[in-house]
Amino acid sequence: MSLELQLKMLDERGYVLLPGVLDPLRIALLRCAIDDLQLIHWDYQRQLEHYILTS
Repeated sequence: MSLELQLKMLDERGYVLLPGVLDPLRIALLRCAIDDLQLIHWDYQRQLEHYILTS
């Protein structure tokens, strides 16, 4: 994918997919860590959630 196309996608979508940056094992570990997050409370304005890693 050309840099021009990546910049266009970033402008249109707000993100760009970069395949092959992380290896599959690291992705699996990140997914497990995200799944293990537990909500502990909201901030006082209820705009931001606070999480804690339980494992």
